[in-house]
Amino acid sequence: VCPTSPGYADYQIRPQMGSLNYIEVRVPTVKGFIDVELRKDASSFKLQVNSPKNTVATISIPQLSDTEVTRIEVNDTQVWEDGHSTKDLSGLEYLGVDDGHIQFQVQPGEWMFRAQ
Repeated sequence: VCPTSPGYADYQIRPQMGSLNYIEVRVPTVKGFIDVELRKDASSFKLQVNSPKNTVATISIPQLSDTEVTRIEVNDTQVWEDGHSTKDLSGLEYLGVDDGHIQFQVQPGEWMFRAQ
């Protein structure tokens, strides 16, 4: 989790978990707490974030090391499949793929990403 503009008005979450299967972190900012929970196994990756008011977050979902990500759900709605956005979701924007990460931008609130 790192800021991309002053005061965490814009920030990014770009997980690099290595051999870890679980990470939970609370980042204090002038906008409020950013809470992030990450879980991974051989076939799925889950990222949950609670993003404070007056912020915009860029969320990067890493490609899994053993299998390629083919589907992403956000808040139980499928939004991405086989390299393409499949459905619009209020407060979420698909940004594309960058250096092995599938990127989305989210408005404040609670977001649960599940990649398979």
